[in-house]
Amino acid sequence: MKQLVKLMSLFTAMFAVSFLISCGDDDDDSPAPDPGGSDVPNGVYIVGASTAAEPAAEFRLVAGRIDQFPDAVNRSGLTEGYMYIADGSFNIVKVQDGETTTFGGSVTQQAMPGNGDFNMGVGALEEGGAAITPFETGLHHISVDEISNTFYIVPVKEWQVIGDATPGGWGTGTPIALKSSAPGEVVFEGTQITMRGGEFKVRYNGSWGMDFSGTVDNLNMFTNFGGTPSSLVAGGPNMPFADADEGNYTITITYTPGAGNSLSLSLTRTGDAEEVTFDPADWPWGIIGAATETGWDADTDVPYFDWSGNWVGGFYLTADEFKFRTDENWTYELNPGNTDLTSAASITEAGGNFANDTPGLYFVMINTSDEGSSWDLVIDNYTPEIIGGATATGWDAGTPLVFDGEDNGTLTWSLADVALTEDNFAFRVNGQWEIKIGFGANTTIAGANASVLTDGGDANFAVGTAGTYQISLSTSDNGQTFTLTID
Repeated sequence: MKQLVKLMSLFTAMFAVSFLISCGDDDDDSPAPDPGGSDVPNGVYIVGASTAAEPAAEFRLVAGRIDQFPDAVNRSGLTEGYMYIADGSFNIVKVQDGETTTFGGSVTQQAMPGNGDFNMGVGALEEGGAAITPFETGLHHISVDEISNTFYIVPVKEWQVIGDATPGGWGTGTPIALKSSAPGEVVFEGTQITMRGGEFKVRYNGSWGMDFSGTVDNLNMFTNFGGTPSSLVAGGPNMPFADADEGNYTITITYTPGAGNSLSLSLTRTGDAEEVTFDPADWPWGIIGAATETGWDADTDVPYFDWSGNWVGGFYLTADEFKFRTDENWTYELNPGNTDLTSAASITEAGGNFANDTPGLYFVMINTSDEGSSWDLVIDNYTPEIIGGATATGWDAGTPLVFDGEDNGTLTWSLADVALTEDNFAFRVNGQWEIKIGFGANTTIAGANASVLTDGGDANFAVGTAGTYQISLSTSDNGQTFTLTID
């Protein structure tokens, strides 16, 4: 494709329309205007002083990708790109078959969906509006949605590498911090990152995505990338990392001006990884005691989830004593004396045992951060929560159900007046995905509106008709199976 000419030249030659573009002190070196505007292809461009360069291919937005679970798809009317924004302002210019339309608008700061620790800019897209002034300089993710007439400007402050190939697994991202920032190149770098066999992705600002589907139909934009290191794709598939490549790495994400994401990922091996001496298989934890269904005679397994590094389960406990041990013997045990315990108020110490004061269903999570030298233990009230694109908070945050109590062995939780859109949702327990109450073998759907729910894939529920619903979730076998009632 021919080198794009400056849009300023196009506007001057074809339409004699003047835009507020700062050209600096090097205007005399600019190429002569090209009256043949055909070299500028159709598209949406960022044009202005804050781009600090010619408005060419590197300032062109491309088709935006959204999360339409279980697929990642291009969305009509949405364009996006990553680019360096300097001091100053810009306009959004659409070129369509030789016609140009200029947009502007004022910017309002708000918390970024997916991680409220970061701010973003949002504005209404106004034809002929005032030039847009971002609230800071640096690399930005810019999106323009012509369906809702809205633009989004998100400063990219940091990246993370995340996945079971990384030190924090899928639960915690490993930082890739900003190293240098300039119009021609922005570099993020993380050093001495141990990578092992598995899969991984990269994401910015600690977020998987920005879900606006509660206010704008089908607008759930990605902030994570998969695919391959040489060809990153927004919301793309996990990237594999071979066992044979295990080691310590410097991981670099580099932005250079170009259409679309214009990001590259490199992994440079710097040394051998520390030898793994801890094997979770050597720690088959179980719960035992008078408070459990099997008493002191037998253990009930606490399952290990290798993608999260946690042992997690749901257990009914009576008002009595219990503890945890491995391999059905007392060689290794967890008791109040060797455990950092986060617990419900009803969990107390009884000599070398834990004691429960209030019968009920409890969420248990066991974790170690030092390969078994010490252990963290969570014992808390079992709390299901609803989460997903069909809910007001999307996939980024769950809404806990309220415990209604026990009736003849049946435990029930509920939520009143839940607004659901035509999208997917699921139930998880205590904010953890290890216990997922999904569409399928462990759940029966009942109630006047049972037919509104179908299989959304990956055990999620799909809402066929948007509306306001009453939801209750009950179990008569201590969390083995559930009945979901939707009225």
